[in-house]
Amino acid sequence: MLEPTGQRETRGAAEAASLAVVLVDHNGLPDTRDCLRSLARGSKAPLRILVVNTGHAEACGPLAREFPQVELLQAGGNVGFGAANNLALERLLRSQPRPEFVLLLNNDCVVEPDAIARLVGHLAGHAEVAAVAPRILLRDDNGRLWAAGGGHVAWRAFSYNRGQDERDDGRWDAPGEMTFLSACAFLARLSAFERGGMFDPDFFLYGEDAELCARWQRAGLRLFYVPAARVLHRGSVAAGDEYAPLQAYLRYRNRLLLARKTLGAGGWLRFLLVALPLLVARDCVRQLRAGRVAAFRASLGGLSAYFRGERGRPAMVPEHPARPAWVVASPRSARAPTG
Repeated sequence: MLEPTGQRETRGAAEAASLAVVLVDHNGLPDTRDCLRSLARGSKAPLRILVVNTGHAEACGPLAREFPQVELLQAGGNVGFGAANNLALERLLRSQPRPEFVLLLNNDCVVEPDAIARLVGHLAGHAEVAAVAPRILLRDDNGRLWAAGGGHVAWRAFSYNRGQDERDDGRWDAPGEMTFLSACAFLARLSAFERGGMFDPDFFLYGEDAELCARWQRAGLRLFYVPAARVLHRGSVAAGDEYAPLQAYLRYRNRLLLARKTLGAGGWLRFLLVALPLLVARDCVRQLRAGRVAAFRASLGGLSAYFRGERGRPAMVPEHPARPAWVVASPRSARAPTG
């Protein structure tokens, strides 16, 4: 039975008032523009949206002009994914009135029209659940999965997306409790960040969501997968594919960080003596067979960086990003690329 129009509008306004959306933008205006447009299409009432800029400050000009309702936060440099989200979360926790829910969303995501309502509806109807994630599909092939919830193998300090690169053929249609949810698209109660804590900035990029999920579950917070909600994700934008040097570097450094932060003394020793040697041997063979010498060196660099005590932004990543080419071209008349 259809709701009367007035009731639908009232319910939509109530959902919007209790929800905020957080995006992190790093010189990615075309993707951010697509994401914001999809959010506008997917909500029955205006949403409170915070965009944290970790790229060049001048890149925000077109975004501010096109989306004046969006709250733009300047991170002051490339502080990393977790730290950037924390800036927005801290603002939301101080705000009055505070939203009940917060949707963390990668800026290269496109939200399908009913996804937000389905996610909010699940949390609103299940007081025992702290966070939910949608079915995440690839933007370039929306019949293929990027994540259908996720899992965590504690002794290996390994979190994974269920169904990644598999066909969306009905095997992933059952909702359920998960041990890991990717922060690519993650709707949580704002109060859960008070109870379980925020993102650990030591990770910079990759692994911060795995550590957060593990910490939240130790605090008794529960995570669920809601497949009826659908989000499309481009994938591997920030650091490239698995052979990209930055991803290889962070994968190793942050895997060690994750193990140290989530395992006890015995588990940490087991990781160092068993899981890590197996991981290094497998990846080194794979990288060298593929002729990816740069990835091999970056992996060893990530291992070394952990033991040297490097945390947060890696030395290979500049603190202050260069201006995008379309800004440099003509400061007075430059136009942002149209998505």
